[in-house]
Amino acid sequence: MNIMINKNVVQLHCLKEEKAEPSDEVITEDMKWECLGAACPSSCCHLMYARIFIHEIVPLSKHFPITFCMTDCGGEKHDIAICILLRHIRDGNYCTYLEKGSGCAMADNRPLACKQFPFSAVKDETGNNRLLVRLSCPGFSEVSGHPILMPGRDISPYLKQECIDPATSGCDSYEETRIFVETLNRYNLIADGAYTHKGETILFKLVDLKKLYELPKETLNDFRARGYMQLINAHANSLIDNITRHIDTYLARMSK
Repeated sequence: MNIMINKNVVQLHCLKEEKAEPSDEVITEDMKWECLGAACPSSCCHLMYARIFIHEIVPLSKHFPITFCMTDCGGEKHDIAICILLRHIRDGNYCTYLEKGSGCAMADNRPLACKQFPFSAVKDETGNNRLLVRLSCPGFSEVSGHPILMPGRDISPYLKQECIDPATSGCDSYEETRIFVETLNRYNLIADGAYTHKGETILFKLVDLKKLYELPKETLNDFRARGYMQLINAHANSLIDNITRHIDTYLARMSK
């Protein structure tokens, strides 16, 4: 597989995250939720990228291309995040692992971003986790589903296990993930890449391995001591193993 690194293309893969509202302001005691699975009319898998955290890189590298995305923070401000490529970008396409009529094929191996959806957690100014909710998810209802709140407004055990615990787990990993990405960016290691297969081209951001191994020996030793080399290798292998599969899956679907 020949992945081309293009130094001349400024390709911003912006991850525009849907606005989320604080749960304590929008969730009523009558509100319920359940994942509609294969019956969902607007699957969260319409996303092209999903943000992941540092401890997910190695396990998810077996299933997805792991790349880097510019996250839209509003205005002209952008940050870099670690992401997985869920699908080949085309109208009407959907996640490689979403099977029409049966739902997600990954089950418990799903990324945290998928497990927690439509909930997420952020740390507020006091350092406490605060739950956010995306009300655009069609799984919300006042008629059917699992109650979100118990008497006394505690989160229900079902929602806590299925969505909230994964959300707070990701929140707790945020700082470690941020430091890893900022370290790569500080050494100018994140480059634009491209891969073409069967006439289809995917653009992405990747670690420039040539530039990585040109770093001073003491820097590379520090990367190894911090576990960064293992993460970078998993990222590089994920591109080799999974991008072709993404394109083949898309082409097979379009041929039906």
